[in-house]
Amino acid sequence: MIKDYMAFLISKGKKSNTVKAYKINIEKFMIWLKERNAESEGTGFTTEDLQKYQDYLLNTKKYAASGVLQRMNAVVSYCKYLYMKRILPMDIVRDFEFHRVQNKFDVPEVINNSEMSKYRNEIYKGGNLRDIAIFELFLNTGIRASELIALEKTDLEMSEEKLIFIRDENDGLNRRIPLNSEARKALQAYLNTRQMKYHAGQKLWLGQRGPLTQDGINKMLKRYAERCDLAEKISPNAIRHYFASKLIREKKLDLVLAANVLGHTNINSTRKYSQPRLEDIAQALEDLHPGA
Repeated sequence: MIKDYMAFLISKGKKSNTVKAYKINIEKFMIWLKERNAESEGTGFTTEDLQKYQDYLLNTKKYAASGVLQRMNAVVSYCKYLYMKRILPMDIVRDFEFHRVQNKFDVPEVINNSEMSKYRNEIYKGGNLRDIAIFELFLNTGIRASELIALEKTDLEMSEEKLIFIRDENDGLNRRIPLNSEARKALQAYLNTRQMKYHAGQKLWLGQRGPLTQDGINKMLKRYAERCDLAEKISPNAIRHYFASKLIREKKLDLVLAANVLGHTNINSTRKYSQPRLEDIAQALEDLHPGA
């Protein structure tokens, strides 16, 4: 049935990346369901199963709320399709409650400088040049995890302009981001270990079993975070939020330029980083005191 649903999505004009992501997330749900219920046909699940799977993603896998929403959207959409085809006997989605995700206009919670420094030290302590390069690229470009794993060697320009080229296959909004000295140094050190090992079209980030996946990146970041007690705070999104906050709140970069760097199509997604946080307001009120 998953194959039929993929064909249905394609017929509705969904992008190939979207279809591929839906397939992966639905298959992972079905594996979880089978391990839990020994369900072989894949059509006997309930609203309670959806709710428990969401809890599993949040509390056991420790995925960020936005990542859980993305995964559950795929599963819920599949359930609606099964109900439409009368394969599911009832609409189990109707009473399903999505976990609340932070409003897009809320100020994102950002890891502080001390915590980021602690995490960076942990990664450098490990001495893995690939992991260091991945971290520095996250930290100094604000690149998304999906964009990072899609990078190819030819997307790097290290000799003259010193930048990375990021393709957006969903929106077609490609962008170029200059590489600062820290990112260049880490990337070059990694590339030096892989000389003569690339061929046309090959992904930049290679592991023992081939190109790294997004799940592999997440696990790598989490491994270092656990070593320094930051497992609840570190993720690709958390580092991206840190980068955006530094860019806008501290470096005062123009919002239009910042949106271009971050790949935002809606300027409001960028503007939220310029909004005052509760602690900023509290400090401002403290400073009103004559003795401050």
